[in-house]
Amino acid sequence: MGATTLAVTGLQNCIPTKIDIINYSNALINDVNSGWYSALDTLIEIKKMQKCFELVEKAIKDQARIEGAEHNKQLHKECLIEVVPTNVTYDYDICNDSVYNNLLEQEKSIKAMIKNRQELLKIGVSPETGETFQKAEKKYIETIKITIK
Repeated sequence: MGATTLAVTGLQNCIPTKIDIINYSNALINDVNSGWYSALDTLIEIKKMQKCFELVEKAIKDQARIEGAEHNKQLHKECLIEVVPTNVTYDYDICNDSVYNNLLEQEKSIKAMIKNRQELLKIGVSPETGETFQKAEKKYIETIKITIK
């Protein structure tokens, strides 16, 4: 067997069903929680695999969509396959509607005013007038960022 065949075979046999996904995930979580594995090391390995899957998905997604059309609305390998429209958009510019265009201009103006006001509230004082405001509270959630080098 070549490396490519081993890669595909490994992927196919890795986690074949939804229940297997849940069971594997729970086992991995339990191993980390019980101290068998480092949470940081496990997360690093997960990030590496996510990157691998992202690259593969990007490379083969169009081909898979074409193949998926043959299985549309059917179960295939315990997964429901559906080819569906996504990112549906409408082009309103071609309507030449003056009311719509006027509302867009008002929206742009209001967004600019809100942004300016938010900047004042961040610092708590108007540099032009010296007027003071209740300063906005900065809120954030800490997370971990892992960069594959």
